[in-house]
Amino acid sequence: MGTDGIRLGDMKELNLETLEFEKVPTILIIRPSLSKAKHQYFTFISEEGITYIKEYLMERKNKGEELKKESPLLVLDEKGAKSHSMLRTQLITRKIREAIGSAGLKMRLYVLRGYFATALDIPESKGLISHPWRMFIIGHKGDIEARYSTNKRLPPDMIEEMRESYKKCTKYFETTVRENSEKDAKLFFEMQLLLAVGYKEEEIERIELEQISDEDFQKLLRDKIAGVVTKNGNRQRVISLNDVEKYIEQGY
Repeated sequence: MGTDGIRLGDMKELNLETLEFEKVPTILIIRPSLSKAKHQYFTFISEEGITYIKEYLMERKNKGEELKKESPLLVLDEKGAKSHSMLRTQLITRKIREAIGSAGLKMRLYVLRGYFATALDIPESKGLISHPWRMFIIGHKGDIEARYSTNKRLPPDMIEEMRESYKKCTKYFETTVRENSEKDAKLFFEMQLLLAVGYKEEEIERIELEQISDEDFQKLLRDKIAGVVTKNGNRQRVISLNDVEKYIEQGY
């Protein structure tokens, strides 16, 4: 009906003066009046979403708009006739359909929600995010929602763990491809080293390479190599060059 919607104050980590976000991914509060299930919860906005929001808000600010906590996240363009305090659902859905159509796609809007939910299936199967956290972020009721509703908050350390888990999931649903930075190149090289010495992809996903020190990474390599040597110790022997072909045929 155009009476309510997401406001800038729902993004608690947004600095309205600088239009910078304190943390990435950032928290977005979904108030009961906006929740389909009529309960409050929070979710996260990834780096890609934050980029779009910052550019959009900066454009509005440069045009002279005073951004406040009560300001809508989305507003009518300058040519629109403002008859409601917020954008009506009908207009928002129309704009989204136009964007989808201009991309050459044909799909219902609900597909976007399904895309996000499905994209989290893979990281959940890899242990990057727990099922209760996944359901809470999507907006479904469950154990975490009940705890959040009862206490009106979650422990700060849990929220930060949820944020880190969400951050690891973003590569499965973000649509922009970023250029590899020096840090990304280092992570890629370390992953290749771990794969080369025998680590499996699911093991590497749980290691959190961004957090460990160079010394700890070297220890990971040494431990795996030592383990391989130990298991293969009985199969090692010194042979002459002429016997190489014979032993290879035997499986050495």
